[in-house]
Amino acid sequence: MKQLVLLLFVLLLISCRQKNQAMHDQVIGVYKMNGFNSGLDLTLMANGKFIHERSDWGCRGGGKVKKVKGSYIVEGDKVTLIPEYVINEIHDWSSPPIITSDSLPFQISDTLYIIKEYTIFTWDSLIYLFTEAQYNEWGYHRDENDYERLANDYNAGYQRYFDGPYFFKGPKKNPPQSKLPIDRLPSRYQKRFLQKPIIGKVLQTKDIEMVKFDDPRIVHQYQINRGRKDGVIEKMRFHGIDGKCEIFITQVDETTCVGWAYKRIDYPNDCKKGCRVSTSWIGSKEEELASLHRLEMMKDPALAELLKE
Repeated sequence: MKQLVLLLFVLLLISCRQKNQAMHDQVIGVYKMNGFNSGLDLTLMANGKFIHERSDWGCRGGGKVKKVKGSYIVEGDKVTLIPEYVINEIHDWSSPPIITSDSLPFQISDTLYIIKEYTIFTWDSLIYLFTEAQYNEWGYHRDENDYERLANDYNAGYQRYFDGPYFFKGPKKNPPQSKLPIDRLPSRYQKRFLQKPIIGKVLQTKDIEMVKFDDPRIVHQYQINRGRKDGVIEKMRFHGIDGKCEIFITQVDETTCVGWAYKRIDYPNDCKKGCRVSTSWIGSKEEELASLHRLEMMKDPALAELLKE
């Protein structure tokens, strides 16, 4: 009996190691995010080493690159980074170009922070590394974590193939052909992924001063006639026609919700009282947003009617 138990234990151990090795082989590659004149790459190498590279470039040339290097481990669907040292590079695009760099042991500080724990999520040929940390390298959408960002993209009809506010890798010209496997996402986020758009109307709007990340600014505050009974959840986003406003929901009651949007230079009037808004993108940029889910949402009679307005 003891020998049988020992044999089962050994077989289980071998199976776990094989699964971890298979997952390790699957995640090897380069994961990317892009911002304006900036980029963020996370490279997971076959030898168990990683490079976390943040680059920022000036509009007139030159810039800086910060590389954090170390090792990583894969356990089940979890990836953990173990930073060891950081390299700072300054690029002066004079003639000839000059690159200066230094190398220091890694130490968390106000100016050096990286997320170290990720969950692996696959969707057809795409592999994502998600985190529940409410942090973003470029400051925008810092109130959301990766699952909440993905849900808002999904609801709007975006299907990001090459960059985004979360790490993923996959072929640019081979987008997923199947539905997003929502049932494999953490259950606490699944209700955020809408199967049909929520369409509402702006009840009232006003300008308020809001301090975000030590940056006071005037924003538009909106009240919308949709609430908890309609499926609205905090941190969802509503869109005006052709992107005239993107409203980030902060308060939800039973029948209404309240959110805010940055004032736009290109759309000075934004969305006024009485404007229709939707969790799905309302506009003409079909070629950029033609995800499988969006094509299904377009069949919704309410959204189709709204697009005629």
